[in-house]
Amino acid sequence: MFRSILQKLGYPEVPLFARESIDNFNLNFDKLLLYIMYIQWFGAAFIAAIPYETYLYGLFGGALISLLLTLAYKHYRGTRTLRVLFAIGMMLFSLIYIQQFFGRIEMHFHVFI
Repeated sequence: MFRSILQKLGYPEVPLFARESIDNFNLNFDKLLLYIMYIQWFGAAFIAAIPYETYLYGLFGGALISLLLTLAYKHYRGTRTLRVLFAIGMMLFSLIYIQQFFGRIEMHFHVFI
C-alpha cells in the first residue's frame, strides 16, 4: 500500500539489487549483535562479577537474556523487531552490570555508551 502511494507521487522504486544488499547487511548485522550479546553475557558472568562475587546473578541473568534473544534471532532475523529487542537486551545488560556493582556510579556509564 505504501509503495503504491509513493509510485503515484512519482517517487522511483528502490532497485532490487539495493534491496537485496540491504537485506544481506541486516542479516549480517543481526548476527554481529547476537555475538555482542554473548560477549556481554561472558562479561557479566565472569569479568564484572569479580569485585563483589555476584557470579550467579550475571550467569543466570545473562543466560536468560541471551536465551530469549537467541530465540528471537531464530524467528525475527533481518527485521526491525529484532533490532529493537537487541536494544532492550543491551539495556538489560546495563541493568545487570549496575546491580552487580551495587549501584556504583561508574557502572551507569555503560548505559550512556
